Amino acid sequence: MITLNDYLLFFIELFLFYLVLKSIFFYRSFGINPVRFLNRKNKKEFFAWQGMMLVLLSFGVLIVLEVMAYDIGFKLYFLEYYLFNFFGILFTIIGFVMMVMAHQQMGEAWRMGIDEGQKTILVSRGLYSISRNPIYVALLLQAFGLVLLLKSIIALVLLFILLLNVRGIISQEELFLERHFGISYKKYKEIVRRYV
Repeated sequence: MITLNDYLLFFIELFLFYLVLKSIFFYRSFGINPVRFLNRKNKKEFFAWQGMMLVLLSFGVLIVLEVMAYDIGFKLYFLEYYLFNFFGILFTIIGFVMMVMAHQQMGEAWRMGIDEGQKTILVSRGLYSISRNPIYVALLLQAFGLVLLLKSIIALVLLFILLLNVRGIISQEELFLERHFGISYKKYKEIVRRYV
């Protein structure tokens, strides 16, 4: 039988493995560097992405500490019911699958960060017909699932920091998309909500 700790380790390994492989295959398939968040030209975007990477790394550290049975205190004891474990696993799975689907639907347009010099297309089909930012919604779902599984106030704080970083990244991306696509993007914004 798989324990909660086994699932947490599997999830974090799967998440990291997927993002690294996705980035490598994307680069080899299209010759485009998908990791644009390291660009320091736009300070707001740079710091929002660095903050998000730090939060995701912190979730990984929390998972490792949980698996090693290291007591970091600050527990949300009202989440100690099996039903919360079920929903935590459910949200992490739904979020991961949603992230993979959104990446697939973006095709060549996928990037982590704004790439001013690269021609791109406006993706508005599939999940992007429901949400303008399904990848970020998926990340937030996964983080919420981890809060339920880790039952930690620190994880809850990380979720809120992640939300702030995502909002910062989205605001920068929306400015770029309005400059790049003009009226097409404004019409898309009128039809499709920012999150869900």
